Amino acid sequence: MKKYFTVVDLCVVFIIAIICSAGAFVSAHMASSEHKTIIIEVEGKVFARYSMDNLPEKPREINIKTKYGKNILSISREGAYMVYSDCLNQIDVKQGKIFKVGEALVCAPHKLVVYIDGKNELDAVSG
Repeated sequence: MKKYFTVVDLCVVFIIAIICSAGAFVSAHMASSEHKTIIIEVEGKVFARYSMDNLPEKPREINIKTKYGKNILSISREGAYMVYSDCLNQIDVKQGKIFKVGEALVCAPHKLVVYIDGKNELDAVSG
């Protein structure tokens, strides 16, 4: 009977698996090294900024009252989501949590935009 795998073959497969696992770990670590900021804008002007690195793990509610209406935003290190809005369509409340750079919550009737801004440290490296 013919052998399909030898001890050397199994060692090579094991080494490749270790290299792949290490690559996945490094990649995940790099993705978490982003410095993210939650930015709240009303009518295109910055209302407030919160560095996600400095936020507590427990969510914090931000009351946003403007001439257009009222919103309550929950923010934490894990992201942001709209808890309450007195607008009619409730799209911003139904959207759920944002946590990645570039994601946004928009309440068009209140001219309110909440988005995650940030830059990965590796983007600044040139070689």
